[in-house]
Amino acid sequence: MTSILFIVFLPLAASILAGFSNKSFGAAFPKAVTTGALFIACALSWPVFIHYLGGGEKIVTPVLNFIQSGDMHVSWSLRVDALTAVMLVVVFATQLAPAGVVARRPLSSTAVYTNSGTVPPSAVPGWTRPRP
Repeated sequence: MTSILFIVFLPLAASILAGFSNKSFGAAFPKAVTTGALFIACALSWPVFIHYLGGGEKIVTPVLNFIQSGDMHVSWSLRVDALTAVMLVVVFATQLAPAGVVARRPLSSTAVYTNSGTVPPSAVPGWTRPRP
């Protein structure tokens, strides 16, 4: 199943691309790339999870042959069983849930957390009320 390769390596490639993106792209480009990769990986992890609901067997996806010397063959492969499929769905779903919460949260909060404890925003020097 090649979707396993996309589930694992697409978020990694997106984070590398976002990390090396130039500041001229702004903050929206890395956010869109990484969030989009997480949505795709989450969508691809659901069919893998559903495969195990029907009592499917473990999936072994070869990535590359690492060492071949005579009769010794060492390969790098991804093995997905029922527990791994559940974790794929849970991890990707919990990574995407805060994206919607952060987008809806107002810029100012009712409390500011400092080293001395929680204080109201008006007690912070230089704080001004955000404009609606």
